[in-house]
Amino acid sequence: MFPLRVIVVPRQSSSTVKFVVFPARQRGRAVNEGDWANYQGSGPARVGIYTRVSTVEQARGYSLPAQADELRRYCDRRGGRCVRLLREAESGGSLERPKLERLLGATARGEFDIVLVWRVDRISRSNLDLQGLWTLFRSVDVALVSSTEPFDATTTAGKAFFYMLALMSQLERNTINDAA
Repeated sequence: MFPLRVIVVPRQSSSTVKFVVFPARQRGRAVNEGDWANYQGSGPARVGIYTRVSTVEQARGYSLPAQADELRRYCDRRGGRCVRLLREAESGGSLERPKLERLLGATARGEFDIVLVWRVDRISRSNLDLQGLWTLFRSVDVALVSSTEPFDATTTAGKAFFYMLALMSQLERNTINDAA
């Protein structure tokens, strides 16, 4: 039997707190930078690509196909192997999205070394949810990498930059909601 970790993922949109059980993995520390072709000495990094749009982003030209193409090229340039591509057209204000839940399930099964997104706010526009997901990914040794926002989550400065990105995502969400 393998050890389990229980991670609480806070959900602002739900009155119930959901628990996610992840197997504890002991492969070493995930890093955002480095050789994806020989990731942590075990061959190509297994990359899960997650893309998301809402109607506002589609109008600005950040379509699902555009994100997917850019992320595939980014993964190829780094030497990673895309093992799953998940596309979602849902609001980033809630974690209750079918493709995101699939991503988390695949992460729980140990299918990824890296979750690759175009921007951090593609995962969520909620500061609290982003921090919870980032903690969850780190706890199972999965790196969260943004192709357009260079942060190394293994450094103190990189962590601070991630928290600023999460805060700006929340601010943008609130601004969009205020305008509606």
